[in-house]
Amino acid sequence: MMSTQTSAGAVKAAQAFSFFIHSAREDHRSVDGETYLKLIKLLWAADRLSLRHCGQTVSEDRYSAMRYGPVASEAYSLVGACKPGAPAPTTWCSSEDSEWWRDHFEAGVSELQLIRDPGDDHLSCADTMMLEKAYAAFRTTPRFVMADDISHRYPEWTRAFTRGNPRTSSVDIDMEDFFADPDDGKFDYFHVDADTLNAAREFYRERQEMAVALGFTR
Repeated sequence: MMSTQTSAGAVKAAQAFSFFIHSAREDHRSVDGETYLKLIKLLWAADRLSLRHCGQTVSEDRYSAMRYGPVASEAYSLVGACKPGAPAPTTWCSSEDSEWWRDHFEAGVSELQLIRDPGDDHLSCADTMMLEKAYAAFRTTPRFVMADDISHRYPEWTRAFTRGNPRTSSVDIDMEDFFADPDDGKFDYFHVDADTLNAAREFYRERQEMAVALGFTR
């Protein structure tokens, strides 16, 4: 990236994490609410809900399948950049985004501390609704249960094995897989009626086609 200013995606991810952290602090039943693994899983949940309802994610991030399930790649890199002494990542985000995140967060051994509120001006009403839904669904779920027992059930992670091994490396995710349902017969946290799902998928594809035509794909 060559931008000299903070990207909208980096700001949205920070504002989503801030939403989750504030929600956890006000919720005595919250489990692991300020750990960065739980925050990354909550962001995945919000993005999955948003894509299936609205045809676009909250974070506007790219996704990879990794050991602990689907991961928003830029957000994951930015969390890593907030660890004391960590070098600025260069693969998924810019140095400007890393510096901006370090002004707002500090990552410890397992928790992400909010040191400066990033606000919420980049989040739409629909974004906030999806964040609320994700938090409500998983507020009491331990982080490793959410990673290993829940996110590993979903096709964006299971289908990644056709392109590599997410347990040992990072594998690019096909965002179309977010529209697929798990086939294990268990409760689906992200169920959407067929009409809504089909409309969201069509909207997503139209936006992707337009982005390609305009040269906006990353």
